[in-house]
Amino acid sequence: MEKEITTSNVLDEWGNEYQSVRRWLSKIQRKNDATFDLYRFCKWAQMSPDELLALKEDPKSMEAETLLDDFKISDEYTLSVRRRILINVKSFFKGNYKGLAAKAGIVDEYVKQKPYHKLTKEDIYKLWRMCFNPRDRFLLSLVFSSGIAKESIIKITWGHLEGDWEKQRIVHISLEPEIIKGHGRGKYKGVRQETFLAPSAKRDLLEYKAWIEEKLGRPVTKDDPLILTTEQPYEAISYTRLTNIFISLQKRTGVMVSPHDARRYVENALESANIHINRCRKIRGRKIKGEEDPYSQPAIEELRIDYAKALDDLEFQIEKPAIKPEDVRKEIINAIPDEEIKPIADKYGISISEARHMVILRESAFRDFWSERRKRKQTERNGGNDSGETFEEINEEDLLTHLRSGWKIVHINSQTGKVIISR
Repeated sequence: MEKEITTSNVLDEWGNEYQSVRRWLSKIQRKNDATFDLYRFCKWAQMSPDELLALKEDPKSMEAETLLDDFKISDEYTLSVRRRILINVKSFFKGNYKGLAAKAGIVDEYVKQKPYHKLTKEDIYKLWRMCFNPRDRFLLSLVFSSGIAKESIIKITWGHLEGDWEKQRIVHISLEPEIIKGHGRGKYKGVRQETFLAPSAKRDLLEYKAWIEEKLGRPVTKDDPLILTTEQPYEAISYTRLTNIFISLQKRTGVMVSPHDARRYVENALESANIHINRCRKIRGRKIKGEEDPYSQPAIEELRIDYAKALDDLEFQIEKPAIKPEDVRKEIINAIPDEEIKPIADKYGISISEARHMVILRESAFRDFWSERRKRKQTERNGGNDSGETFEEINEEDLLTHLRSGWKIVHINSQTGKVIISR
């Protein structure tokens, strides 16, 4: 019985036996998908790849072009799939230096058959909650805050993060031309993607880093792939496996999602924040007319400030704001009308603002009260028994060290970067 050809085995079972296919694949990125499209076309045409190329032995012959046009109007596959197959078949001819007429196989009026998935924060949060491990949670946060494409994700290393990323609230990621769209060739020469991780994505990165380092038994290095497989030998995730993660999330949640949906989500968030179109394109890794050299560090900082304007839309991890005692006290004190404070201020010969400030400064006693209140609430939640848990409030940059020591995250204040942890 003939073995079924699929995307995952098409190279071994079919593509690699043809020198013309190997020559073509050396020049493109998505090898499995492209080869499978060529295989489906060859199966429809009942020809081998070499027989297809033979149609252009005579440059004046239009047999190949006619064949593509016939496939275009056939009932084989959906319109969108036929369009993609035709693109890859033309790429195969070009990769073997067999030119086709520009109009061959062009789908002139392609109309998308299904609408794009318009995801809400609630949709993405549902997906995030259903991730089975820290790697997948970070992966979801990565694509929905950076807009990095699937083709680039499989090539990113830890070295693409800025050097002091653990100290940054919004983490900068810089991708060279070779691993983004256009691969630095032709009009895409010198184009970089200068994008960022939202604060919640950074927290997911910290948890993932602690988790993967425990599996590796060593600290990650700049040359390690950023997204690794979750089983030995812990290698860079493949394009197919990356796709399967999103397919599995769809099945578990009922939410239709793809990495490309994430790119549109980021683009919409940037545009909603009224960020200049050129800066939006830079964050998404697209060509900017008239651009010459890569961004300087001051320009990156300006880009980071602009990106921060979109955080309200980009941050999908829904949470209630943390209660900070000092902030509550300040709001209460500042809410008291001046006319009620004035008699007291006059009595002691101070200004109204000084009177407010003096009340706010008395923090030590209030902190003791708040600590006892928190312990009492914790005891009540445990049925009257003291849980024995220890709580601390730390800065976000110290989180990784505490996670390695067995602490767990209780709550994160996105506005201040403070984290409450317990053990």
